[in-house]
Amino acid sequence: MSSLFSVMRAVAAEPETQSSRLGNASIPRRIWQSTIRSDVGVLAPIALTSILLRTLVNGQYGFHRDELLTYTNARHLDWGYVPYPPITAVLARIELELFGPSLRGFRFFGAVAQSLMMLCAGLSARELGGKRAAPPSARSKRLHWSLECSF
Repeated sequence: MSSLFSVMRAVAAEPETQSSRLGNASIPRRIWQSTIRSDVGVLAPIALTSILLRTLVNGQYGFHRDELLTYTNARHLDWGYVPYPPITAVLARIELELFGPSLRGFRFFGAVAQSLMMLCAGLSARELGGKRAAPPSARSKRLHWSLECSF
């Protein structure tokens, strides 16, 4: 992430030339190329693939009893619930409005949250001094743990 900001600062600090006055198309290309080469460029496709796979596979076993409770509470919103805070029911209500009563739609935000956690784990590993292989390794550890908890 920091490499993206350093490229943006370098682009902003460049002196104005005739090509930049005319709408230089190479600036977005340089930012795009630096993002692809960065850790985000490595981790983001993996996270997106995880979201896609979880969304495709999540409709197999039916609703769990906790999901049925959340589904019921999403239909009857209140300021507080015993098992969880009100934001859980609000997010479930948003899922219910967007996707209807489908199981895949009801589990979509959970898949997105797990993929974001994989992305954060990989970026944290890099920030803590890991080499180039550290972010994908941390991501795979997070993926393995989340798959064990999911099934």
